[in-house]
Amino acid sequence: MANDLPIIYLVPINNRLKYIDLSYSISSGIILFESDSLHHPPNLETLIDSGGDYSFIWQEFGRFPHNNLKTVVWKNRNLNEGIQAHPKNLFRNLNSVETLDISENNIWYFSDNLLDPMKNLSRLNLSKKLLHSIPIQMINHLKIKTLDVRNNLLTGISLEIRNWLDHMQNMHSMSLFLAGNAFECSCDNIDLIRWLQTTDVKLDSRSYKCVLPNGSNSNTLDAYNSLSDLFAHCESFMWLTLATTLLSTAFIIAILLVLYNKRWKIIFTLQGIINRVVEQKIKRQYTYDVYISYEGNAVYWIKETLVSKLEGEWGLNMCIRERDFLAGISHADNEAEAIKESRCIIFVITPGYRLSPDRTFEIDRAQYEKTRSNLETVIVLTKDIKITDVPRKFSYIWNYVYLIEWVDHKQFNSDDIWEKLKLLLTQKRFY
Repeated sequence: MANDLPIIYLVPINNRLKYIDLSYSISSGIILFESDSLHHPPNLETLIDSGGDYSFIWQEFGRFPHNNLKTVVWKNRNLNEGIQAHPKNLFRNLNSVETLDISENNIWYFSDNLLDPMKNLSRLNLSKKLLHSIPIQMINHLKIKTLDVRNNLLTGISLEIRNWLDHMQNMHSMSLFLAGNAFECSCDNIDLIRWLQTTDVKLDSRSYKCVLPNGSNSNTLDAYNSLSDLFAHCESFMWLTLATTLLSTAFIIAILLVLYNKRWKIIFTLQGIINRVVEQKIKRQYTYDVYISYEGNAVYWIKETLVSKLEGEWGLNMCIRERDFLAGISHADNEAEAIKESRCIIFVITPGYRLSPDRTFEIDRAQYEKTRSNLETVIVLTKDIKITDVPRKFSYIWNYVYLIEWVDHKQFNSDDIWEKLKLLLTQKRFY
């Protein structure tokens, strides 16, 4: 029926037409079925429709989701455009089709799940296209007996597809046509070269043209017979890759272990850098670096030990009430102003520490300044006292507190405690 005349093909209802060839004529004509989709679907079993545009016949069969088609030939039908326009629905009404020939369509890719509606597909012709690989979705079709992918741009066949082909052969026999592709006989395709000679799948040949790593032409049969000579370097490359991977992994693990062991110092350092950058931007200035809260029996240790370390060695500016509070101003005002003008506060808790109104006020004021982001660091330093003996009032600020335990005995490592205290007091200091 091939012709170039402008013809309308009208197929009457209840017709017995089972075979029709409209090749290269649909551009000047159309086909219409009088049948209705529910009670009288077309009896057509074979449709050959090559040349021209796919869209009209595709729309016409869209009226018949239930049909009797067994064979469809759509050659040279611009199906690449159809895949782009209908990535999931191009073959939606071909669920009864067993043989599909869509060769010579310049298709270079298959959209995901394109062939899913075709559950009865057993013979598929994908020859003379631009495919670089056999579509992975083929592994979902278990009735395929013939697959033709000749004259494409295949450089290899993936392991998943090879396993699927062997499975189809075991189920019901399988034929595969591969001639005219661009196979590479390289280290990556050694398993494919072996498979082509050992599989039970019925191939159109055991010798396919391929290109060697040096650029010369050969074939898969000769490559198979010369595996040890042609690909001796592949094993060395494999071991080199493995060794490099192991060394890289060991190096990364070592780095992670170092980072883990130094994590707190790194965190404090990074936090200090970030905070210094932020402080430089907002130009926050403090009168004091540290405000000291204490009871009378801790004065000697503070003056002899703490002051000499923080001010004498570290260069910090401390606020001690006996020394720095201004005369003529109420004690509460002095405390409030001093805490406000301090970056950090240290509560020195000793066995004689009692929650006097002044100490309670200092705790409340520290909580207030911390919530307003004026106070950067709150430290509770316990000296010769158990944590459980710390006054319960400190529970109100416990979420903000860094705890340091100080014990005066020979086994006590004061260097570690000084280092921790220095990090806490200097990590946000404005330089």
